[in-house]
Parts: sequence; structure tokens; C-alpha cells
Amino acid sequence: MQVAEKCGVAGVYLSVASIPASKVLYNLLLALYHRGHEGAGISACGPPVRTYKRVGRVRDIFDEGRTLERLTGHVAIGHTRYGTTGLNKPNDYLHPIRSPRGKFYLAHNGTIAPYEYQELLKKFPNCRFDTQVLTALLESSLIKTGGDWTKALELSSQELDGSYTCVALEKERLVAFREPRGFKPLNVGELPEGYAIASETIALQSINAKNIRPVRPGEVLIIDKNGMKSEQFAEPNPTPCAFEYVYFSDVASEFDGMACYDVRTNIGRILARKYPVEADVVMAIPDSGRAGADGYAKESGIPYTEGIRINREVGRIFILPSSQRDDAMRRKYLPIEKAVKGKRIILVDDSIVRGQTTRVLVNILRDAGAKEVHVRSTFPAIRYPCLHGGVAFASHEELAINKFGGVEGLRKYINADSLVYPTKEDLLEAGVNGCFACVDGVYPLKHVPEFSTVKALGYVAG
Repeated sequence: MQVAEKCGVAGVYLSVASIPASKVLYNLLLALYHRGHEGAGISACGPPVRTYKRVGRVRDIFDEGRTLERLTGHVAIGHTRYGTTGLNKPNDYLHPIRSPRGKFYLAHNGTIAPYEYQELLKKFPNCRFDTQVLTALLESSLIKTGGDWTKALELSSQELDGSYTCVALEKERLVAFREPRGFKPLNVGELPEGYAIASETIALQSINAKNIRPVRPGEVLIIDKNGMKSEQFAEPNPTPCAFEYVYFSDVASEFDGMACYDVRTNIGRILARKYPVEADVVMAIPDSGRAGADGYAKESGIPYTEGIRINREVGRIFILPSSQRDDAMRRKYLPIEKAVKGKRIILVDDSIVRGQTTRVLVNILRDAGAKEVHVRSTFPAIRYPCLHGGVAFASHEELAINKFGGVEGLRKYINADSLVYPTKEDLLEAGVNGCFACVDGVYPLKHVPEFSTVKALGYVAG
């Protein structure tokens, strides 16, 4: 639990602008809120292009009246941010980002890999984080290729590695592209009066857009008055982020055509079948563990019971100092004592990263009278930091499985009667395939730096 992810991106092109595109985009951002709580921004074509971005919740930043009315035009892009850096000056890092010469505005999901980022900083020394570097490189390539996005991306991709799934606003054109590895999701949908682009299919569904398909790895879509044009700027080499299937994407979304709900329930079934334990009830850590717990209960025949409720008035806990987190979690996660007392419980969550939340929740259940608590994670043990996907895991030393010396040491720390992680092979069986670098340390990158080198370089991702 409690992993920061960079963001969600969205774009809208309306051929018939009965309302500003920004109003449609606002609803896409609301549906992508789980991907970015820190801040949000919208750029709309106007003319001139206007951008509004602030720290805070989407619904608070963009009141549906005055702010969106000023963001006029039939093309707009937007972004929700869950930053991996710049948290002391979050306004400076919010998207969309204006290119240095103002040719376009960009919203980016992902992280440029450390080696390429440092090399590009030599060319663009005024940039402070990876999205600025990406924007500067793309603009330079567009100038060299006479404004041809496909050729510009082909040229830029030779100097890039890592994750860059983006939407761009260029005058009255909407551009969307996904890097050749396809780490992060991006989908295109059709509206009666135009097109919509969004990180997740659940966002397209929220505005009644017809989901056409995922944007392919290495593909660029250009949407303008002539319709939608698709071209490949690079040979696809798909390695989608495995964590998207289990954690980041909404349970109701599809990632590259695969339903996240099916993946999560399949993993729950596999856990029940391969790693059984005698118990009275199956419970989930809300909300992230529910699909896995549902699958576990159905496969095992052990009844599923809601045992923990969330007090949603308590805000984000992970931003608090460590000394305050335990008390805040006890205010946020409240046990249902009638469901817990005297029970042997299987507690399912999507993942265990630092272990602190899991430990507090196990103790909450014990204090409410649980007889036993057996913890099951639906994602394998995370042993390595993410260098390229926009995932802000803890450092290598802080990851719970490393910090506590393995599964048994972590089991003792979280105070569970048993602790089981699925293997990478279990996830492959459940239908997940792609990048497992955080599990096995095999990074699909051209240059893999030492972790200590990354720290020494002061690597900054947007």
C-alpha cells in the first residue's frame, strides 16, 4: 500500500464545440483522481492557449463554473499529478508543461530513465526535471523535422528510454503517444462530437465515450479537423508495468485489453489454491484488496466479510511524519468488531511496500478481538526501486522485504500469523505479463545504473 505514482493524462477534441472541451476533460480528470491526488492542470486551445493548474483536489481546483468557462476552445489536455519529486515546490512541477518556445503544451505520465535524463540535461541545462527535458527535446525535434510529429518522435526516441506516455496540445491539434515499451496505459475513445484520450478506460466510460482501443506502444495519434491519424514512430517492444494490473489502474479499467478485475480475482484464486490456510473469514484491506479477497473467498469457499471500514474524512496518511502515521491510520481504518471478534481472518491486500500500514491494520484487527490474522498480498515482494515507470517506491533499503530480512522477518514485524506473497509465475498464470523489475531487478532499459549512482546524480523525475 501507499505507493506514489506520477499521474493520469487526458485529452479531448470536439469537432462541434457546443461546450468547451475543458468541461468534458474535467470529468475525465475526476475519473483519474486515484492516479493523482497532489494537483491537476488543464490547457485549452482558446485561442490563445490558457492553462490553469494548482495543488489540491481536482474538484476544488476546477469549479465547474467560472474556471472552466475561462478555459475555452474545442481542444484541451489535462493531468492529475502524484509527484515523485518537487513536493516542496509542487506548483513548479504541475502539468501541462509549456514547451520552451511555446509550440505545444504537454502532459506526461512516466519517467525518463536516469542515464538518458542526465545525458539530455547536458543539451538542455535549464531544465529541472524529466518532463521539461522531454518537452525541450520534442520541440527541438519538431523544429528539425518541419513540425512532423511522427518524424520528431522517431528522432527523439533515439535519445530516450524509460516511460513517456503523453498527450500534447499544439494550436488546435490533439496529439497522443506512447513510448515503444508501453509501460503505462493510454486509451482512445470516440464521442458523438469528437475524440477523448485517457490513461484509463474507466475515465472514458465516465463520459460515455466509446472505447476504441489502447494506444499502441510506439504509436502517435494526431487528431484535428481532418479526423484521427495513426502512425508508428518506433517498433513496439511491449513491457507493460505489472503493477498497473494489480495496484495503479482502477479495478474497473482495462489495461491493454485485459480487465484489471479479472487479473486481481484470478490472483486471489491462485493464492487460495496454492497457499491455503484454515480460517473463518476472508477480509480485504479497503479498497485496494477487495477484488483479490473476492477471488480468494470464491476459490476457498471461506466467506468474504467486510471487517474494516474507512473514515474518508481522514486525508492522505503517507505525507505525515512517521511518528504521526500510526495514530492517523487508526483514525482512518476502523474495525467492525462484530465481524472480527473471535475470528481467524485471512486479510488480503494488493501489495506490501513499507509494511507500516499492514502492521497497523493487523494490530487493529487483533485489538478488536481477532483470533488469528493471516496476510496475503496479491503482488509479489517488491525488492527493487522503479527507475523508469514513474513509480515512487521506497528506496532499496526501505522496502519492507529488504529491511526486515525476508518474509519471516516481515511477518514478525507486521504481527501476522502467516504472510504469503504470490510469485512472478503466479502473476503470469493470472494473465499479467510485462515489466517485473521491482520484483526481479531485471530492468528493460538500455542503461541500468547502480542505485547509489542514481542517488548521487540527484535524479529528478516530474
